[in-house]
Amino acid sequence: MPVAAKPDLPNLRDNNRYLLDWMKRENRPGTRALDYGCGDGGLVFTAREAGIDAYGAETFYDGARPEDLELIRAFDPESQYVTTIVNNKLTFPDGHFDLVVANQVFEHIHDLTGTANEIFRVLKPGGTLVSIFPLRGVIREPHLCVPLIHRFPKGKLRRVYYKIARSLNPRAKRINWGEGEAGIDKAFWFMDNHTCYRNLREIREIFQPLFSIRFIEPHWLAYRLPGPAKLKVLPGARLAARVITHLGAGTVLLATKQ
Repeated sequence: MPVAAKPDLPNLRDNNRYLLDWMKRENRPGTRALDYGCGDGGLVFTAREAGIDAYGAETFYDGARPEDLELIRAFDPESQYVTTIVNNKLTFPDGHFDLVVANQVFEHIHDLTGTANEIFRVLKPGGTLVSIFPLRGVIREPHLCVPLIHRFPKGKLRRVYYKIARSLNPRAKRINWGEGEAGIDKAFWFMDNHTCYRNLREIREIFQPLFSIRFIEPHWLAYRLPGPAKLKVLPGARLAARVITHLGAGTVLLATKQ
């Protein structure tokens, strides 16, 4: 029986290209990288094709994203490179990785303290975590693409606001949660059950006991917007970069295991 051809790798979005650059920068003989919350595995398998010893781990939203698992198994049928996170636990041994990256993952984790401890466990001493994720103060909720919808209490007002805001926003309309009222129900189910937004103080309280941490939004923004980044020498440019990122995207955490 002929072997089925593998599908094309998904195109990496800007955040994953940024994290791939981190992987390449840290790539030396014997080093390993983990994409925590790897989604469809695009970053993992792109990194492996680039010669990086990369692995992935994902919850697959308790079965809510079967398409991601199907794509991963097309590239990794024996689960050598991507494993499932179960009860917030990774299957990898202590001190296994030099670098852990995570793209828009931490806002989906309710027990972020447990996750921080688990990432600490699998990192080698001196190993690094780079994580990009939205904060509570972000203006546009990234999964529904509607401004401030994550700050609304549950109820009729939130539903009416979402309908109106979505109808006026082509990008929000392109996110396929389904048609009609059932689609709205699914969108709110996802946001209410699979997102947990925090502020910077809460992030510090979780990660500082374990890691030496920095927030590197200017570095990330310079990658995303290389033209305006040339203005970084101007007074207040770094502060402006942080404010723009916090409101528009969230934060970029760099944490090092001591």
